[in-house]
Amino acid sequence: MERKPLNELETREIQRIQEVTREGTHYDSLGVDQSSTKEDVDGAYHTYVRAWHPDRFFNRDTGELHTVIDENFASVTRAFRVLRDPAQRNAYDAELRAANRGPRKRPSIPPPPVRESGQEIPGFEVTFRKADKAAQPQPAGEATPASQARARAPNAVDKIKQQLQAQLVQARRYFDAGKIDFDAGNWSKAEGNLYLATRYDPQNAEYQALHRDATQRGRHARAAHFIQQAEQAEGYGHAKEAANSYRKAIALDPPDGKAYFKLAQILRTQEDDLRGAVELYRKAVTREPRNIEYCVVLAEVYEGLGLKENARRLAIIASAIDRDHAGAKALAKKLR
Repeated sequence: MERKPLNELETREIQRIQEVTREGTHYDSLGVDQSSTKEDVDGAYHTYVRAWHPDRFFNRDTGELHTVIDENFASVTRAFRVLRDPAQRNAYDAELRAANRGPRKRPSIPPPPVRESGQEIPGFEVTFRKADKAAQPQPAGEATPASQARARAPNAVDKIKQQLQAQLVQARRYFDAGKIDFDAGNWSKAEGNLYLATRYDPQNAEYQALHRDATQRGRHARAAHFIQQAEQAEGYGHAKEAANSYRKAIALDPPDGKAYFKLAQILRTQEDDLRGAVELYRKAVTREPRNIEYCVVLAEVYEGLGLKENARRLAIIASAIDRDHAGAKALAKKLR
């Protein structure tokens, strides 16, 4: 069955989406503004998927645009994942403010395609050819037009090999770009390029490893940003605002115990939530078992709750870390 080529309208729209996803913000990619709700983001993404998901073009002759369609989908999907997650969206908005960037006015996602005269709706378009009843049998050994066409067609295996090779080349390009961003500490861009590299070459362990590393570093960078916001709020005496920022940092799984410890202090002193504070103190100590301040404070809380053995064990650990620490020495003496 002959595959139908893209029409001019589809080609222009695919190229325009490519430009917006490369040069614009995540808001541009989804065609929403910064005041959009989660429902707005979900609706915009579903509109895009209905019109431009790569699977809708599997029986179309997309030519060189087949990789662009894949790239557009990957970029829009990444924008969707960021904007629908509150913590990631807040961190992304902060990046935009720091870079003094804002979304464009023109949305990138067109409305669902509508059939008009002379236009084709992108999707599963199958045409059936009726059998020619008047066809006459060909003499033996004489080539038919169909057999001649098959002879001229490229070998299917060779065509698949060429496509795979083109994908590997594209994957390497994205990996090289992502590696440059990674080395420059631009985790957000590195994560995007490396994601595309793993999509084009999913079996490449090097690409997968660097993508995981970039993703983790990006999360840690966003967590550090929220911790900084929380400390600024604490400096102005805004405990609730600080607590919210610490919670956002914790949701990003920071590598150290600072956000846990700071939030525990707020819960203990400002919100009278001792049970929640104890749980956070424990996580802070688990993240940084050699942080003497964390050990001493948790030991003091244990001692106040009557958990003498737990307090004594932490006091011993704190004394082993620093025998001259005044708090550790006083606590050890008190628990003898």
